[in-house]
Amino acid sequence: MDGKLIPMLLDTGASAWPSSEAATVAGLPEGQSGTSFIAASIFDEWTKAHSDWLVIEKGCRVSNQDMIRVPAITVGKSTIGPVWFTRRPDPNFHQFMSSMMDRRIDGALGGSALKYLRIVVDYPNEQAYIHSAI
Repeated sequence: MDGKLIPMLLDTGASAWPSSEAATVAGLPEGQSGTSFIAASIFDEWTKAHSDWLVIEKGCRVSNQDMIRVPAITVGKSTIGPVWFTRRPDPNFHQFMSSMMDRRIDGALGGSALKYLRIVVDYPNEQAYIHSAI
């Protein structure tokens, strides 16, 4: 985002439960839906730098965390969007999830981004091929 590389894990099951306000204002379904997650510190940077991005306070009715619609992100060679991110406390990624990764991560790329992509993961050769589905 903003030309900054943000390391994330691939989370095909990342889910949020949009609030009634999120459903009304943003057109998100009220039931469980795909989202992406981002560390609170980055979420807060985005809200300060981009006052025009739609933020829904307590947009997830289960976690009571805010949600933000990022107009576009770049994944590999594909620019996609808009992508919804749900805020998560920094330790969720910087300590817990990062402890299982080969480096520190700041978020999880989930269904709100993956819906735009075709991804092939070649485990034996440790490669991922990413193409825009649009």
